[in-house]
Amino acid sequence: MLRITGDELVAKLGKSGENARKGLQKGIEKACLSIVDEAKRNCTPGQSPYDSMYFPSKTRAGQTGAPFDTGMLRRSITSMVSSDDKTISGAVGTNVEYAVYVHEGTSKMQARPFITDAIRAKRGEIEDIMKKYGGDGLKETETVSESDIGASEDTGE
Repeated sequence: MLRITGDELVAKLGKSGENARKGLQKGIEKACLSIVDEAKRNCTPGQSPYDSMYFPSKTRAGQTGAPFDTGMLRRSITSMVSSDDKTISGAVGTNVEYAVYVHEGTSKMQARPFITDAIRAKRGEIEDIMKKYGGDGLKETETVSESDIGASEDTGE
C-alpha cells in the first residue's frame, strides 16, 4: 500500500511547479533574444529584407531601404521579461521616438515592420525554444517519483 501525506505532496508539487515556471521564463527570455537579434538584422544594411526598397529621400550613395542612418534604432532594440504570480510575459521593442513611423510607415513612407517581421521569421525557432524550455519544466513536474513525495510501502505494522 502507498502512503502519501498531504503536506509532502503539496511541498513536492510546489517545487515542481516552480521548476516548470523557471523553465518557461528561461524559454521566453531566449525567444525574446532571438527576436531582438532578427529585428536588429532587419535594420542592418546588406542584411535587411528592406534593402531593395526605394526611398527617394535617401540620396547619399550606397544608402538602402534598411532603416539605418546612424544605427540608433538598431542599438535601441531590446527585450524585457516580467512575471508575477500568474503570468510570465516577454516584450521586444525600442524607445526611439521615430521607430513607430519606420515600423508602421506614414503617408509618405512605406512601412518597414522590423519587429513584426522578426517575429514571423523566428516563429518556428520560438516554438522549438518553448517546447524545449517549457517541456523541460513540465517534464520535471511529470517525473516526481513516489520516493520524492515521501511515499512508502505499508508493511502492515
